[in-house]
Amino acid sequence: MPISSLLINFLLLLVLSYWIRENAKAQKFMSFAARAILIVAFIWLSSSALAYLITPLFFDHAEANIASVAALWRKGYPIYSELDSESRYSLLYGPWPYLVNAFFQSSGLPVIFASKLAGLANLAFLLLGTVLLGRDLKLTKKDQFYSVAMISVVLLGFYNFSYWNRPDSFLMTYVFWSLLLVTNRNVAGTWVMYLGLGILGGIAVNSKLHSLLYFAPIVALYCDEKRHQISARKIVVGVLVFLLVAMAPFLLPEVSKDSYLVWLKMASRHGLVLMDSIKNATFIACFLLLLVLIKFSQRYKITFIVLCLSSLLIAIAASKPGAGPHHFLPLIPVILWLAIKEYFGKPTEERPVYNYIFAAFLLTVSLNAVNRQKRVVELLSETTKRIEEYSDLKALLQRLPAGRIEFGFTDNKNYESTFYKAYLVNENRSLLIDGAALMDMRASMIDLPESTLEALKNCKVSYIVFPKSGEPWSILSFYKDIPLFSEEFKDLFNEKFQLLYSTDHFTIYKCRSH
Repeated sequence: MPISSLLINFLLLLVLSYWIRENAKAQKFMSFAARAILIVAFIWLSSSALAYLITPLFFDHAEANIASVAALWRKGYPIYSELDSESRYSLLYGPWPYLVNAFFQSSGLPVIFASKLAGLANLAFLLLGTVLLGRDLKLTKKDQFYSVAMISVVLLGFYNFSYWNRPDSFLMTYVFWSLLLVTNRNVAGTWVMYLGLGILGGIAVNSKLHSLLYFAPIVALYCDEKRHQISARKIVVGVLVFLLVAMAPFLLPEVSKDSYLVWLKMASRHGLVLMDSIKNATFIACFLLLLVLIKFSQRYKITFIVLCLSSLLIAIAASKPGAGPHHFLPLIPVILWLAIKEYFGKPTEERPVYNYIFAAFLLTVSLNAVNRQKRVVELLSETTKRIEEYSDLKALLQRLPAGRIEFGFTDNKNYESTFYKAYLVNENRSLLIDGAALMDMRASMIDLPESTLEALKNCKVSYIVFPKSGEPWSILSFYKDIPLFSEEFKDLFNEKFQLLYSTDHFTIYKCRSH
């Protein structure tokens, strides 16, 4: 069914909330339960984010890609390879997440640990921004905390996306801080606002090209509230700052604008799935309905219309195979804060009417959070195993002689055991093929070029390390559930490589010419 379960649950719980109005005991229980949910959600989001630092495992293959390519760039390799290059690791993301991860990696901290710090910083700044907005609204400390906790509940419905190193966590924070710029009474309308929006917008475009869609409602909100303060001169300067920031990363060495645009063009071949567009639209409709029910849409008609239009366009963009509702992550905290602000802007005697709406919404997103966090719990529970696995890999690299060592893939079940590739790159062992990039390329109907096959034929790669379990190169693409590697590739591997030995967690193959 293409309709999001989130919207269906919210509608059902809204009906239930009307029954609660007439039941005093149910009201008392719901009040206690709501506070408990908010407290637990904040504690779990904070603790799971910190626990994520401890495990050496990335939870997603694109996270591992960003960390690996950032390490490659630090070694002097391009972020975006040529289309016919033997190395296959480029994704359609802008350069900013790679550059930020490279910055943290340059701290000298262990490379995988350092590659998680940017995502954690994004989450911390988002929550800090919520507190600052609460102070500007003159909320009590208790209400500031519950506002942070409400946003925490919703973020938990996005697995670990709010603190991973992919562009979504960056955009989430930049868009929210743009909201702070246009609503803070000491900043709105000043040069700081215009310059800040230019900088944040320029950085955001360098994360994902379509990110300006997330900023449109912010601009609309300012027009709704303070249109008389708009300055044409400041707008021109802000736009110039935006353009300068947007172009700046491409002035750095090994950050090619032309190669980036080529990979973007290739990604356009993925196509769109109509049913996914509908499901995405009904997902965000749950949050937009909240704004309608608390009458935000009546007071800020322009903002709400722009929010709906932006959401529709994002829903379409998110219907690309491999995408999904997480494309709304940068917009969700903004919508929630607008709802919170509207609630506290009402007279105290009117708020009880809206408490039931928030209760139904809170229960809806809580159920979603519990469902999504099961996967996070599962991955965090493997921490001891992953530490052992990672230690085994480091010991293995110490035994092997200098030269190119690559991760090879077995089956999908053991794919996560290859997410330590940033460590190989950091140890000057190279990166020939990346799983996330290959799946993207396969969806674009791009096969491995002859140069990659030649690299294997000529033993440019001395050793290939596989997870111990599974058949080499049997992995299937996430997009279409088809083999990621052709029979020709497998035959070439069997011809040129021989089994060397196995450790507790890995199997090593050696090129026959070495």
